[in-house]
Amino acid sequence: MGTALNFERIRERIRLRRLELKMTQDTLAEKCGLSKEHICNIETGKSKPSVQTLYDIAEALGFTVNELIYDYDNASNNEFRLLIAELCAGCSQSEQKTLLSVLHTLKDHFPLLEHDYGAQK
Repeated sequence: MGTALNFERIRERIRLRRLELKMTQDTLAEKCGLSKEHICNIETGKSKPSVQTLYDIAEALGFTVNELIYDYDNASNNEFRLLIAELCAGCSQSEQKTLLSVLHTLKDHFPLLEHDYGAQK
């Protein structure tokens, strides 16, 4: 995954999610305050969305920006480790301890979280 954005994957996730929601490009454009042509250009790779546009599209599609940018479903264990390391890189030791505590808590309750997540799909 790394820090570079993979716009090809992002545009594919936008298109697939839009189709999954049975949403037209017109509807997505309207929800985002953009033109249909701009949505089309993003989906076909003719233009790259701005950060604000990514936020607007993610919200309209019911995604978080992270879900739109990163392909968590297909990430390897190593990619997750790198993402966690990147997240901690700019943190103080106190913040790192807090994040570690949160991760431990989530891990301890993961079977419950996995069950709840699976029920929502």
